[in-house]
Amino acid sequence: MEEKNEFSILGFQVAGQKFDLYVLIRDKENISRLFLLRSVSIPTQYTDNRKTIFEFIEALLLLRVCIHVHYTNTFIS
Repeated sequence: MEEKNEFSILGFQVAGQKFDLYVLIRDKENISRLFLLRSVSIPTQYTDNRKTIFEFIEALLLLRVCIHVHYTNTFIS
């Protein structure tokens, strides 16, 4: 049986001040699983709350890594 280590970015959702990042991973048994990687608040105005800002930046960086890995695997295969 062919080994599967596939994943794809199922989507990200921006609703109001909330950002959600989902991925879809297909395992060796060809079963797809949906994972919520991050759900963060979007800072839309100046704030001294560093935690909110850092969590949002971390979510964007995670999205960047997912996109990079997805395209790398797409073009190598």
